[in-house]
Amino acid sequence: MHGLRQGREQIWELDPKRLDETRPYLDRISDQSDVALARLERLVQSEK
Repeated sequence: MHGLRQGREQIWELDPKRLDETRPYLDRISDQSDVALARLERLVQSEK
């Protein structure tokens, strides 16, 4: 990601290649969140 200043505006541009490089890490975080949320849901449902 890099920014370009145009007058009073800051224009940000995302480099897709860099995002592709982080995809495995982001996927792992997403999977871990899904597991944690499912565990929380089971806990809440069991206490009803």
